[in-house]
Amino acid sequence: MSVQAIYDRGVETINRVYGATLLPKIFDSWGSHKEDMKFNEIFVFYGLYLSDFEVMTPLETEAVVYSAISCLGLGGPGNWHLRGMGRLLGARGKEDESEKMRRVKGQLMNLRQAVMSVVEFVGEEFVGRAKLEKWANVENMVREFGGWGDDE
Repeated sequence: MSVQAIYDRGVETINRVYGATLLPKIFDSWGSHKEDMKFNEIFVFYGLYLSDFEVMTPLETEAVVYSAISCLGLGGPGNWHLRGMGRLLGARGKEDESEKMRRVKGQLMNLRQAVMSVVEFVGEEFVGRAKLEKWANVENMVREFGGWGDDE
């Protein structure tokens, strides 16, 4: 695979997950490391690994990423991936009262609860490290980010 193909694949996937409105904010959150992290995210994480859908689908990949990041107690990135999961399920815009949006929110809350149950199963030490009390629910995440993004 060429360097350009890796880059293109990474950009396509990262935009599908985060959307054009959230992605710049994520990159800005790394401060002076922004360009280095942007390179790693696009080329390495997404270009080489998270865009390889030969074994898992985009949704399955995002479920694994969300679970792993959340269990590390990384609140911001966990929230970004919760939103990304909603986008992969078809959520867009700010409207949340349609049947489709209720279904997407329900799926996300079920995933969140399942991951929390695994953390609790492992034990109190893991509960403390994972910072369960700080995990955002879907409603808070939607409010924090102002919706799901309007871009495709």
